[in-house]
Amino acid sequence: MVAGSDFELARSLVQRLHRILQGIERAQRNPNRREAYHIGMAIEHVHAGRLAEGEEATRRAERVDPIPAEIAARTFLNEPPAVAQLRAALGQAARNQSL
Repeated sequence: MVAGSDFELARSLVQRLHRILQGIERAQRNPNRREAYHIGMAIEHVHAGRLAEGEEATRRAERVDPIPAEIAARTFLNEPPAVAQLRAALGQAARNQSL
């Protein structure tokens, strides 16, 4: 649960992430490695209630910033999750925060 202004920030982050996913869907594609990584990190931070980190990860997703070098070499990013998987995770994070 989040209170007061944290609630508004959490809701704003979820809405921004939702819009990013909608844009990717409208383009009829799945997210690339960078998008998937940063969106996934933002969702994870929102789910855990770390809203400042979630805000920064959302900004990185919007800018499609590079993946940190120590993470980029890992093979788990070779097949990024589909939009549906990210949307399901976002929905779970929103429910966790009671948004």
